[in-house]
Amino acid sequence: MAVKVIRYEISDHSEWLAYTATGLPPYGGGDASAMSYRTVHEDIDLTGVRDDLATLIRRCVAKDPAERLEWRP
Repeated sequence: MAVKVIRYEISDHSEWLAYTATGLPPYGGGDASAMSYRTVHEDIDLTGVRDDLATLIRRCVAKDPAERLEWRP
C-alpha cells in the first residue's frame, strides 16, 4: 500500500529520498498493516544519513502538516 494512501497530504518523493539515502524502506518492512501503522505513528528511520539531509527529510515527512516544508514549484 502506498504511503500516499495513508497520509495523502504528503508527496511520496520524500519517502523515495529517504530510501535512496539509506537503501532501506523508510518505515521498515512487514505486512501492510504494520507498515501503515509505522507510517502514521512512528518516525522515519534515517540512521546513517547526514544530519543536514536527515533534517530536510524529517521536515518533509513531519506528521503535523504545519511542520512540513511547503512545496512550491
